[in-house]
Amino acid sequence: MTGTGTNNFQQKDDNFKLEEKVTAKSESIKLMQQGYVQAYVDFFYITTETTPSEIEPSKQLKEEYNLNKRKKLRFEHSEDSLIALSEDLMSAEEYHRNGQTEKCLDRYRKVAKDFQKMNDFETASYFYKKCLDVSVEDGLLKGESEAY
Repeated sequence: MTGTGTNNFQQKDDNFKLEEKVTAKSESIKLMQQGYVQAYVDFFYITTETTPSEIEPSKQLKEEYNLNKRKKLRFEHSEDSLIALSEDLMSAEEYHRNGQTEKCLDRYRKVAKDFQKMNDFETASYFYKKCLDVSVEDGLLKGESEAY
């Protein structure tokens, strides 16, 4: 044995951080165990850096990303940010279940604005769409207009 296996592993993935992976996994498990299915799905999309298929970036936005006119920042997978995100998603779902539409919309808008700040407009659009869906479902015109 030459001992190069360890070096090769470190060279291949210097960005691998076990703590972040464990925290993300434990937060997602907590969401499922407590019955927050929609929050779990949303958390999954964000932590795996994917976007739900219903949100497709516009052609112009894709071109701007390709030309580096806009730099999309990555969601930070720190323990604090993961816990804050899971709490926002859980409380939004809980408020929606209990008919507290305004509070639900406030949480989803907060998440959307956080992603807007990162220039992640696809994910922000997804959460504004959630605001729209909740507003339409509950007949809240003010929420509907704010979602647009």
